Amino acid sequence: MSITEGMEISEAEAERILLSDIAIFEKRVRELVQVSLTDNQFSALVSFDFNTGKLHESTLLKKLNDGDYNA
Repeated sequence: MSITEGMEISEAEAERILLSDIAIFEKRVRELVQVSLTDNQFSALVSFDFNTGKLHESTLLKKLNDGDYNA
């Protein structure tokens, strides 16, 4: 969907768009992360990638996949 200035959409349409966008980042996290995650860790990574688009090149991902959960 193309977004333009002054555009108006319903709350239901906004939620549909958000859920569609989130699904993309959930898929990316599942593909990029090679270790087990709790639901909260998964959600945090989805949020990180949704907001930055940089999970794939992050130190966070490297350290996580190395098993360094505390880093």
